[in-house]
Amino acid sequence: MYSDPMMEDIVYFVIFASVGVTVEVVFTAIARFRKSQDNSLKGYSYIWMIPIYGLAYPLLAIAENYYEAVHLLIRGVAYTLILYILEYMFGLFLRKILGKCPWEDNYKGSRYSVNNLIRLDFIPAWFVLTLLLERLYVFLH
Repeated sequence: MYSDPMMEDIVYFVIFASVGVTVEVVFTAIARFRKSQDNSLKGYSYIWMIPIYGLAYPLLAIAENYYEAVHLLIRGVAYTLILYILEYMFGLFLRKILGKCPWEDNYKGSRYSVNNLIRLDFIPAWFVLTLLLERLYVFLH
């Protein structure tokens, strides 16, 4: 696509970050509607999520050799686990530098919350999103 590999990496990082944040905004709008019947469909994300979603590109590039060899379900579980580790670690990092993780208030009170940094009830959504990001990676290449 680009003659400069670094420029290509930056473009793909931005694409994956944009898709991830957009999907998160749609997801939160639908969740808010289901919870409170708010038909404004107002969704949200955090700028802090850009690096998490953007990192999907290099991680999928590393995993590319295993697409055919490893079953779809196993890949989805592995991607979801990696995403949860990234979100948890990044949340800890933000808590350390900001004094609070930006999304922890949204996770507080949920019985599925782990230290208010990740929510286990989002596993199905993350599973689907990570496999969609894999398909996006394959499509772009």
